[in-house]
Amino acid sequence: MAATPISKKTPVTIGLVVIMCIGCAWVGNTYRSFGNRIENLERAIKGHMESNKKLSIALHDALKEHNDFKIELERKTRDRWAKINDYAFMQEYSRLNNLRMVPHERVFSVTIFKGATQ
Repeated sequence: MAATPISKKTPVTIGLVVIMCIGCAWVGNTYRSFGNRIENLERAIKGHMESNKKLSIALHDALKEHNDFKIELERKTRDRWAKINDYAFMQEYSRLNNLRMVPHERVFSVTIFKGATQ
C-alpha cells in the first residue's frame, strides 16, 4: 500500500510520520540540551528526506508550511519528544507504506500538521 498523497483537501493531519534515530548525526545532543532543537530537527528531517525519496515527495508541501510545521514540531518535542519508544508502530507504519525504516532500535516520530486550524 502506497502512502496517501498530499492534496489541498487533506485535513489538518497529513498522517505521514517522520522517523529519525535518537543518535542521528544531524541531531547531536538536541534531546539533552533543548537549545537549538527545532533547527536541528529540521536539519535531521531534511537529511532523511534526501536519503528517502518517498519521504521527500510526501513532505515537500508540508515543509512549505514552515511556520505551522515549526509550531507543531515544537509542541511535539516538548511532549516527551513525541513518544520516543514507539518503535513497533513505526515498523508497521513503514512496512504498510513501503518506507525505509532507519536501522536503529530507538526512534521517535513527528506527525506533521498542515494548516493552523484544529
